[in-house]
Amino acid sequence: MARSIAAIPFVICLLQWPSQFANFWLNRVAERALMVTTRMKGWRNPLASQALSSPNLSRGGQPPSSPRDTFRVRWRMTVQCIGPACWPRARPWQDARTPPGGRNGLIVQRIAPGGGIARAQSVESVLLLVIDGQLELSSYRGRERLERGTLSIRPTFDCRALGAGAGGVVWLQLPWHRDWSLGATHAVANVDDLLLRAGHDLGDALAEAERVIAHTPSRPPLRLHWIDDLRTAILADPHLSISVWARTHHVSREGAARAFRAAYAVSPARFRLELRARRAWARIVSGDDPLSLIALETGFADQSHMTRAVGWLTGRSPSAWRRSH
Repeated sequence: MARSIAAIPFVICLLQWPSQFANFWLNRVAERALMVTTRMKGWRNPLASQALSSPNLSRGGQPPSSPRDTFRVRWRMTVQCIGPACWPRARPWQDARTPPGGRNGLIVQRIAPGGGIARAQSVESVLLLVIDGQLELSSYRGRERLERGTLSIRPTFDCRALGAGAGGVVWLQLPWHRDWSLGATHAVANVDDLLLRAGHDLGDALAEAERVIAHTPSRPPLRLHWIDDLRTAILADPHLSISVWARTHHVSREGAARAFRAAYAVSPARFRLELRARRAWARIVSGDDPLSLIALETGFADQSHMTRAVGWLTGRSPSAWRRSH
């Protein structure tokens, strides 16, 4: 019996390896197919050079210099989800670009009506300014509906699901400093003014964004269903038992898991592990505490347990992150 239990991790690794192998080759095939399609059809970026210079985001633009540049522009913002079961997706409705003039860090993205991303992961913190339409988010912070004029802080290392409303959504992405909170959402009184500032001077736009964040109260996340209470409970108690919570609220554990996955695109147990690994990773890259102490204080059984969780979530071991920071 003990040998059978000890063999479970080895069997899981064997089952994951074909998925990782197929994921690698599917990426290669998708890359080649996208480059060939671009070369044959002469694709043009619909959000081109004048998108930030006017409030209404005109769509006239210049074609990419080469098919390879087109591929890089489109594939660069194809967001990958977490884990070996996630497959690469070439999204023709998702566009990204860096404006001309060397203003790096500005990205415009859009999602067509009814489109979405089931699960996205990002390391760097950014600001999202919704320009048009409605963006639906479900992240560590909770579920939100962001409309035109909403400024949202996407914190450092965030995992979220994105969706568009009936009319689609367009948003501007601005660089932001490291933020270990779960994010915040603020209302911008004059969206066009902030867009013009971003098009002319990124520093001025970020200063205006800081002023808005400092003087505008943050909107709380939505409570659309009783399953949002489970997310709040997990945030309050990293060691929460899903079974105990479900029994206390008179629902089955399987029913709570299904409802949570439908709302947040991830199981509650994995959501809980991600938050715990994120807390550990934040301390790893921002301090000099011993890894064994971080593992103990963030609720892991030992350093090896933390190493596996952080590596699974971020793709790199704690020691590799510590060396790079």
